[in-house]
Amino acid sequence: MTSPDDDDPSLSDAELLDMPEQNLPAGILHRLRSRRDNARLRKATQDEYILQQRGQKTKAELDAGDASEYLLVFEQFQETMKDIRYREDLLLAQIEREEKLVRERLEDIDRRAIRLHDGRRAYVGSNRDYLDEHGTVLQGADEDEARRKHADNPNAATWDERASAKEQHEALLQMRKEIFEAREKRSVLDPKNLSVNEMKSITSEASASIARLETEFYEKFEAPRRETADLGRHSGSDPYGGDDYMASFDDTGSKGTLSMEFSPQARGQKHPTPPDKPEPGQGPSIPVVTGPA
Repeated sequence: MTSPDDDDPSLSDAELLDMPEQNLPAGILHRLRSRRDNARLRKATQDEYILQQRGQKTKAELDAGDASEYLLVFEQFQETMKDIRYREDLLLAQIEREEKLVRERLEDIDRRAIRLHDGRRAYVGSNRDYLDEHGTVLQGADEDEARRKHADNPNAATWDERASAKEQHEALLQMRKEIFEAREKRSVLDPKNLSVNEMKSITSEASASIARLETEFYEKFEAPRRETADLGRHSGSDPYGGDDYMASFDDTGSKGTLSMEFSPQARGQKHPTPPDKPEPGQGPSIPVVTGPA
């Protein structure tokens, strides 16, 4: 280590900054500290210059930038949470509507179930067998009774349709549960106490969660319904008789009850094409006209 006794002016800044101050005379210590302060200033200036040359921000700029970024992220956080809440409200409305339909379907299935003499319900299995409400295959006298009653009731409910409806009901309950659990988790958060990274993480997680639930709802409920509607149109069971519901009428209007004047205008009319599957992050559309809550 170089000695500072003569306050050697040839000492480098690095040596000055690394030099201990123990047991130094007051005069030398004062001059040493003065030179050391100047060395620190030069080093700080050099560091700022290096940062600028590298295209990076200086400390003062970083401080100002951090504040600006925080305000921007905070505003985005508030807007994103509001949008997610709105999408959750829409999905909850769809879940409630679908749950009502599923309950009605389950009630219809139970009405069409085979009733045994002791009041138990039996359902038609997929292997020419019969199952009770617990999924146990009937045997012996119970099977014979179910088979006889099935012959009198060919539209008896099947086990597969009952299981499908119950699975759908459970899926709806689970989706609703996840939405309310996510809301409860967010309700204890105070945005003012969150860092920029925490806000970004929360919005990313919440956005991914609602997008996943929207997609799940579409794939399990909306898509099958639209597919069934398409099959109905192509099979001729569509109430309008297919894409061109005037196909069975001639220009004289002699067939059916529609007049000759109406037939040419109605001929060739098409059903509206259902919208495509929503992109990730977009909820399936429903006829809701109210704005965000």
